[in-house]
Amino acid sequence: MEKLQQMASDFWIWLQVQVLIPDALVQIVLVIGFAVIAHFAAKLINRKITAISQRGKLLSKIEDFIDPLYFPAVLLIFFIIAQVAGRLLGYPVEVLIIAGNLATAWIVIRLLTRFITNQQLARTVALLIWVIAALNIFNLLEPLIQILESAAIQIGDTTVSAYNIIWGLLTLIFFIWVAVALSNLVNALLAGDLLDDAMPLLNEFGHIAHDNAYRSLAIEADAQRAVFLGRKGSPLQAAQMLEALLHASSEPPPQLRRLLLRSLYETYKASAQYRQALASLEELVALDRQIARDNLVLQTEVILIRDQVEQ
Repeated sequence: MEKLQQMASDFWIWLQVQVLIPDALVQIVLVIGFAVIAHFAAKLINRKITAISQRGKLLSKIEDFIDPLYFPAVLLIFFIIAQVAGRLLGYPVEVLIIAGNLATAWIVIRLLTRFITNQQLARTVALLIWVIAALNIFNLLEPLIQILESAAIQIGDTTVSAYNIIWGLLTLIFFIWVAVALSNLVNALLAGDLLDDAMPLLNEFGHIAHDNAYRSLAIEADAQRAVFLGRKGSPLQAAQMLEALLHASSEPPPQLRRLLLRSLYETYKASAQYRQALASLEELVALDRQIARDNLVLQTEVILIRDQVEQ
């Protein structure tokens, strides 16, 4: 507790010395001005690149990927130019350096989270990176680590600190992010029939998912391998793998079951086994109806509980 109070006191002193002074306030005004200009500049760049990207499918995919980077990239360029100009003229640039570091973190976050389709996971990863980047920029990361390391308990001969627990969770999240990013990339390559490019990534994704016992990701990796085999000319083997995953002793969760049924339907359809394809499609439709009913029940329950709270 004393260390936290000391950190808060040091931060308040830093604000008084570094931020709440005329030179810093001028830089803050510049940062706000650059942000406004960057906003309109990013919109202009977006219009120009969108017009160019309409000339080809590949260019359109690239434009979709880099679209969220326009604003922070333009903002970072403004900050770099302002820092260089400030140093040449002998003006303080500490706030501009902090703003530049935050803009860099913003770009890194946008790049990393583009590979995560799960919005909840993407927001979690973005929040963690923002917190770590901000703490590091304001020189608070090292003192916080010391506090977390001092908050420890003894379990037998092993000392477990809060830092160990948090680091373990961050490591777990990182590996899950890598696996999810690889999975999304493999899906994109399979959809584009880039099978030779997909194979090494598929192997890596499978190793990460199975070696770390990520059950849902492991099922998804096996499903992708089955799709790969189907595209490579082995639809019978692909269908057998998907059927085995679908009817395993531990039934996969609804969303994964939906993925397996969809892949199985497409595999049977591509191999002209229309009777099996129809059966898979009917099962898929029934599952979608069940998911919709479950969602409706949850929404109704939310309304009822909200009424109880308001009463």
